[in-house]
Amino acid sequence: MGHLGVGKLMVDPSAAQEVRVPDFDIPGAELVLSGWLTNSGAEVMSGEPLCEICAGDIVVEIPAQRSGIFRQSAVEVDAVVETGGLLGTIELID
Repeated sequence: MGHLGVGKLMVDPSAAQEVRVPDFDIPGAELVLSGWLTNSGAEVMSGEPLCEICAGDIVVEIPAQRSGIFRQSAVEVDAVVETGGLLGTIELID
């Protein structure tokens, strides 16, 4: 597949980094997506927070592991999520 231009950025749709729910190592805690901090389709930089997950009384920001264009999955705010569950993808920028 070719590259797609997004503004002045070149995105390779075949190269993507999955964003998954990390293992919080809190036995029995329900994990809830408490909010999206980045909109789907937005350019993100590595380390930028994408969403917040509540694990019991703890709220953790999930950062982008790579720079690119963030695409959210169909996970809604206040939905229960599981360790390893897909939150979205980051289409890598060339």
